[in-house]
Amino acid sequence: MRKPSTTIFLKFTLLWPACSPESSSGSGTGHLHNRPIADRADSRAPRAQASRLDRIIDRVFPLEGTNDMVYGLLLIGAILAAEGGRHETYEETLLTTIVAALLAWLAHAYSTLFGNRIEGTEHMSLRTLGRAMRRDSVLLRGGAVPIAALAICWPLGVEHETGVLIAVFAVIVAIILLELVAALLAHLSPREFIFEVGVGVLYGVSIFVLKLLAH
Repeated sequence: MRKPSTTIFLKFTLLWPACSPESSSGSGTGHLHNRPIADRADSRAPRAQASRLDRIIDRVFPLEGTNDMVYGLLLIGAILAAEGGRHETYEETLLTTIVAALLAWLAHAYSTLFGNRIEGTEHMSLRTLGRAMRRDSVLLRGGAVPIAALAICWPLGVEHETGVLIAVFAVIVAIILLELVAALLAHLSPREFIFEVGVGVLYGVSIFVLKLLAH
């Protein structure tokens, strides 16, 4: 048999939300029943929109290894800005840029493997070296941006110096776009958004300044 005190407690627990002062106002539904549902509905909308945006960006722009890609983009962009104008033909500029990208990729893979060897997590072998090269090959995506710009300008008959400048600007635009993607994925406040994108703009401007100083 249920104790009277337990029965009274259960009745009070069930009836209290409907008898609370908040429930007397509005459309007749209890405040404690109605408000959390509305809050949850309101909070789901931005989260759903954010998740859709994340999925779209992930499809268009794979994010795995993006840090290495940005490193390759900055490195090859800086090399092209400093050395590109010293060559007189597209052949020389393209060859130099491709070799620089390949050396940067191999050096990055070797340095990664070297660090793992020092930490004792890997040993030098053809297998581990090949794995490091596959892992760091994403760096070549960044180097492909200025190389592709040069390869497009060459058959179009664009003057060599102008083609190098276009390739440098392609690197700058790519850096800013990457910062925009990173800021959108982070769901930042307007102030944080402006700051992070501004950092990308600053890196882009520094490459352009290097181009001016080299010539």
